[in-house]
Amino acid sequence: MASESEPVPSPLPALLPALLPARALLILLVGIAAVTFAARLIPEPRTIDDAFITFRYSRNLVDGEGFVYNPGARTLGTTTPLYTLLMAGIAFLTGSANYPWFALVVNALADACTAASALAKLVRFRGRAGPLVHLQRGLFWDAALALPECETSGVCGGRSASVHAVRAASRHALF
Repeated sequence: MASESEPVPSPLPALLPALLPARALLILLVGIAAVTFAARLIPEPRTIDDAFITFRYSRNLVDGEGFVYNPGARTLGTTTPLYTLLMAGIAFLTGSANYPWFALVVNALADACTAASALAKLVRFRGRAGPLVHLQRGLFWDAALALPECETSGVCGGRSASVHAVRAASRHALF
């Protein structure tokens, strides 16, 4: 019997690979990603605050005005320059200026990848226990689940938090 000071390992990571063959795990990963993607799209864009600054920079890039907020004034006012370039690239390729939807779809894809990476990391643990493993698992799930909630609540609407989360989650899943 484990004492109160010893953490009790979760049986899920140890059992999951044994219970599910590789094909079923792949289907589970794709299913989790699909559900996450759909759940992210259901509320439609809830764009607020700084996202419109990013969208204006993107629009000016596409319109040939340069990486500026106001044409003629060369200042960097966006907090997400790479995300701005991504939004401008999508607008240029699609010929549309529906930036809130571009941001929602990009962030939904990023959240889907984050959720799939989180599940892949959970499967990869395969029952290894210890304080560091439990801390990593907790932090990883926090990132995977809290950021999409932040994005859909409107607190971070239209921003690049999801893109940063998938980058971190993917790096962590591969570690």
